[in-house]
Order: sequence, then structure tokens, then C-alpha cells
Amino acid sequence: MFLLQHEDLLSLPTPDVFIVCFSLVDEDSLDSVENFWMPKIRSLGKGIPVILVGTQSDMRKTNEHGHISSEQGKVIAKRVGTNYYIECSAKDNMKIKEIFEKTVYAKIHRSKKKSNIIKRMFGR
Repeated sequence: MFLLQHEDLLSLPTPDVFIVCFSLVDEDSLDSVENFWMPKIRSLGKGIPVILVGTQSDMRKTNEHGHISSEQGKVIAKRVGTNYYIECSAKDNMKIKEIFEKTVYAKIHRSKKKSNIIKRMFGR
């Protein structure tokens, strides 16, 4: 499910996992994740796993104004409470598979967690 920049999340079916992408060569896109998308996602209040993905790693240059370093991305991912942080390059086919693997893992982990809670509540 793809969302337009200002589409209302509450009007859509609740997903199992959010994959939130930003460009590693555009700091405004990371600001949008931190100040717009993550607050909207967290307002759903359902503990939905979030995978933060930095795209266009092949275009990133060290010390280039507006480019996001791996360390900056990790700090933001931790600050906004994502489950995973991955940097990728579609051009170089780098870590694309890992994004989908982490998505499946996050879904399975959440499902097991919910199942364990139900078992503890009902003793089954």
C-alpha cells in the first residue's frame, strides 16, 4: 500500500508493518519522517512494527551538505522508535532483499508476541 504525502492513515486499513522510506541525499525527506510520518504512525497506537529505510545509498557522498550519514540515520531510527534501520540502493541492488526479510520477520515477531499475550491471558 503506497501513501501520498498527506493521505490520512486513519482512513486506510491497518497494515501489519510500516516501511517508511527517505532519501539519504535529501535531509528534508528525513525531517518529514521524523516530524510528519512517525507521529502519524504512532498516533495509531497499535504497536505496528516500523522499518526505516534510507534509499539512494549509491548517491550519498561523505560530508556533502544535505546527505545523511549512516550514524545520523541510526540515531533518528532509535529516536523515533523504529524496529529496524536499513540503507539500500535499488541501483546497485544493495540490501533490497534484506528490507523484505526484515518486514516478514517483524510481522512474524509481532504475531508471536500477540499470540503469547493471548495465551498468558487465557492460560492456553
